[in-house]
Amino acid sequence: MIKKEKDLLLTIKENIAGGEGKLQNIDIFLPEEMLGKARKFSKMIIPAGASIGRHAHDKDAEVYYVLKGEIVVTDNDKTFVLRQGEAMWTSQGDTHSVENKTNADAEFLAIIMN
Repeated sequence: MIKKEKDLLLTIKENIAGGEGKLQNIDIFLPEEMLGKARKFSKMIIPAGASIGRHAHDKDAEVYYVLKGEIVVTDNDKTFVLRQGEAMWTSQGDTHSVENKTNADAEFLAIIMN
């Protein structure tokens, strides 16, 4: 399956998991297109000052991969700065959150696997 940028679905997600602000969610592949292997494969654009609140992944796993800019992530109780080309994995009841503390938009891939 090939998808062109013009065919991708853009939605605005507000206050994700109790976070702040509005994020752009660009669905690259929809869950039904991934044959039950994953439920999210999206490019997220997080503006300056926006965040995704802390949440757990009990029965699935999520990967963040930074495409542009810088995000601050909390993995359980440890906080890290992730920059372009860096990634994070969360699963098995672990918690995470993300925040953009810079003055520019940041972009990352978000993949949630079953």
